[in-house]
Amino acid sequence: MRTNGSKTAGKAAEPRVEFLAGLLDSTNLVVYLKDLEGRYIYVNRRYERLSTFPREALYGKRDPDFFKPEVAALFRAQDALVIAHRGPMEFEETIPLPGGERSFITEKFPLFDVKGAVSGVGGFCTEITSQKNRAEESLAEERERLAVTMRSISELVVATDTKGAVTMLNAAAEALTGLSQKEAAGRLIDKVLRPAGKTAGAFGRLVRRALSAKPGPGVSGELKITGADGAAHVFIPSAAAVRDRRGSLIGAVICLREVTRRPARR
Repeated sequence: MRTNGSKTAGKAAEPRVEFLAGLLDSTNLVVYLKDLEGRYIYVNRRYERLSTFPREALYGKRDPDFFKPEVAALFRAQDALVIAHRGPMEFEETIPLPGGERSFITEKFPLFDVKGAVSGVGGFCTEITSQKNRAEESLAEERERLAVTMRSISELVVATDTKGAVTMLNAAAEALTGLSQKEAAGRLIDKVLRPAGKTAGAFGRLVRRALSAKPGPGVSGELKITGADGAAHVFIPSAAAVRDRRGSLIGAVICLREVTRRPARR
């Protein structure tokens, strides 16, 4: 009786299995299942197309059989995290494939046997290559607009990270210091802008004041700087903290308005 029942149940389940297989083959998601040893036990049609391997060639194989060592190691590390977590986890990754690099948001999840033990790992991958490319193009355009704006500002503008290291100079600051943005990047601001006398270290203090969000100018009055041309230049400085879109502090920006009074020519 039990044997006949099992056969009947198996036959009844076959249409459902075929339906699910057809459903997974119709989606644009990349879908795969692996056992605990990392061997593929299922891939859908989208995986086949991207990998250029028929699924029969993939079954029983591991990532090192098809991917570069660093990519295979990344996948194995992700799988290990999912197995240890015993729950779904999300990853963003850019993978070299036969048709070129592709970017994905991947949700990996553990598979469980009838006793509740983890028996493998599955994954659903949503391709975001075009969205990521558009975002990078938009960012590049935004940076170019910022660079054009910075070049057109007559005041000196210097940006730093949270440690006071220079990340950006505009053209006016490059002209004063004699340093290109590339040459100045990574240097502490007091090594790039060097006020004379008792005001040495003033820009570092100005940055720290801006980052601390405390009231007060950080330095008071005018600052005299000897430019790359050897002439003395006098500036009134101001500074502000810079935050990203999430509101996290990422650095400071200093603006210097020149108020140098040159002797009148006779």
